[in-house]
Amino acid sequence: MPTAELADDEVALRLSLTGLVGGHSGIDIHRGRGNANRLLVRALRALEAFDARLVDYHGGTLRNALPREAFATLALLADEEDAARERIAALQEELRAELAGVDEGVTLTLQALMTPPSQALNAHASRMLVAALHVAPCGVERMSQDMPGVVETSNNLGVVSLDEGRFHLCALVRSLRDSATADMADRFAGLFDLIGARTRVENAYPGWTPDPSSPLLARFRRLHQRQLGNDPAVKVIHAGLECGILAGKYPHLDMISFGPLIRGAHSPDERVELASVEEFWALLRGLIEEIAESRVA
Repeated sequence: MPTAELADDEVALRLSLTGLVGGHSGIDIHRGRGNANRLLVRALRALEAFDARLVDYHGGTLRNALPREAFATLALLADEEDAARERIAALQEELRAELAGVDEGVTLTLQALMTPPSQALNAHASRMLVAALHVAPCGVERMSQDMPGVVETSNNLGVVSLDEGRFHLCALVRSLRDSATADMADRFAGLFDLIGARTRVENAYPGWTPDPSSPLLARFRRLHQRQLGNDPAVKVIHAGLECGILAGKYPHLDMISFGPLIRGAHSPDERVELASVEEFWALLRGLIEEIAESRVA
């Protein structure tokens, strides 16, 4: 993207957004948690009132994780610095009020750089990039009409970077419907084509249509009742599973997905309940044994 030198009356500042909970970009997408990239871009939009220009940007680490932190370097007129700090402080309070109960730890800071960079995006390029990121789909797009409480389509602005004028965005679209995934990808391509960016769609995860009448599921439920004394919780989740890929290759294959209890997936707090690992292993062995015995019989 086109750059221009910093003027003598411009200063460089470091804008940071930290303190978010993060989480899995599928199973946590509906919980109302903040997305660091979405929120930092909102701050950048606010600073455009002071003619701020982007120097660099780094936010998020994985496409399938809700980004917890994001950082940007920007240039603005020196005599606007105090007003910019006041606006960021006010925005922090606005965000904490909006995210109360889910992500009220969000923190925005604006610090001066001791060694300023020599280049920043020119004013037009900076505004175009920030505007595109600001309107890009992020979060829940649509809830399922067939399965109450289940997200049908979503998008996560997972990883965003700008280095020496080179912009890169890695987003993850999820949907129960392949057509909705394709439409979201096409919308992204159309949006970022407006600012001269090239878009590539890759690593598509096909949807996996739930089958409540699955014989394998019925067998598993009986086994779960015998071994653990209760019925398993059977759910549809908004996440990418390898079963979708296998179903695309072998559409008549009967499949279920189960495993140990994991909390805080795709976050620094990710953990597994050890007792549930033992239960999972016993269920897996029991299920395989039952299937093998039924084949012999």
